[in-house]
Amino acid sequence: MARFAPRAAVLLGSSLIFAFVTGCGSVSDSQPTESTASASAATTQAAAAPSDSPLPEGTYRTPELTREQMLAGAMKAGFTRAQAEQALAADRIDQTATFTLKIERGQWLQSYAYDGIREGIGFEATYEVIDHSSVVVTETWSGDETAFEYTLEGDAIRISFKNVDPQQMCQGDAKCRMGFIVWESAPFSRV
Repeated sequence: MARFAPRAAVLLGSSLIFAFVTGCGSVSDSQPTESTASASAATTQAAAAPSDSPLPEGTYRTPELTREQMLAGAMKAGFTRAQAEQALAADRIDQTATFTLKIERGQWLQSYAYDGIREGIGFEATYEVIDHSSVVVTETWSGDETAFEYTLEGDAIRISFKNVDPQQMCQGDAKCRMGFIVWESAPFSRV
């Protein structure tokens, strides 16, 4: 099994990828290097999910989540209310958020809509289904891997981090908490 970098979780929030890339230059004005472009192309080809995958391909979306629902999701993961509020403030979420996950041909794309006015890409990765309850995603830009557990609930998917201690994972990095809010606040229903 691949070694999972704790830093990968930092990249999973709606603007966590943006925050990570901002340190190196913005996504829109930076160009991938030859090595990252080659690695990304190789990873994309290697990660194509088989058609009989136990994780159904498609587009999934959370309901429009209120601020209180997102705070509750973060607190359920083990964060304090103050820590959860800091995560929402860092992503400039005032009232509501909707998270979308597109799983298709080995690509894992999470996007967001905040307060009905701001939209963007939160996380781009390739994925490999390990079994009927585990998937490993590999972040496109950094190559960091994160293991998730998933449960199918009719036409919905419930996603959570696999075998992690949220406080330990996010120690020293307040933005990491947003990843737990994205993935663990509500199931993603097929659209």
